[in-house]
Amino acid sequence: RSHLFLPDMLTGTAKCPLKLQVLRCYKLPAGRIKLLISDSEYSIACLTTNKAFPPYEPLKPNAIITVNEYQTKDSSTGEERAIILNSFSVLETPNQTLGNPSQIPITVKKAPKLLFEDYRNITSALQKAQKVLCEIQDDFLNRCSSIETAIESLSEKFHKNL
Repeated sequence: RSHLFLPDMLTGTAKCPLKLQVLRCYKLPAGRIKLLISDSEYSIACLTTNKAFPPYEPLKPNAIITVNEYQTKDSSTGEERAIILNSFSVLETPNQTLGNPSQIPITVKKAPKLLFEDYRNITSALQKAQKVLCEIQDDFLNRCSSIETAIESLSEKFHKNL
C-alpha cells in the first residue's frame, strides 16, 4: 500500500513528498482546472482547484505533481473532502519544474475504480491496435518492394527482348 496514498491523503495520514500523475486535465471557468490524477494502478481521483491555478493551465497528461505539504478539511457533502496543497511543484518534463504556488485548495472526489480500469483497457487496446497497424504497414511496404522488384525484373526482360 505504499503508493496508494490518495485515500490516506483524505484522512491526513499520507507521508510527503507525494507524487501524483496527471491522466487528463480539463479547463474550468475563472482559471480553475479539473484533473483526473492517479497515484498508482488502483487509486485515482478527480481534483478540482477552488481558485485560479496559474501558470499551469492546461497541465499536460503525464505531468507529475509532487506534493510537499498538505492539510485536510472536512466537507459537509458526504464523502467529499477538501485537501489544501500548501506546497507543491509540477514537473511536465523531467528537467522542468514549473513552480511552488502555496495554499491551493482542491476538492477530492474518489473516482470509481472501474473508470481507471476502463482507461487502462482502452490504452491497452490502442497499443495493440497500433502494433497491428505497424504490422500491416510493414507488410504493405514489403509487398510494394516485391512489386517494385518484379516490375524492374520484367522491365529488364522486356528491354533484353527488344
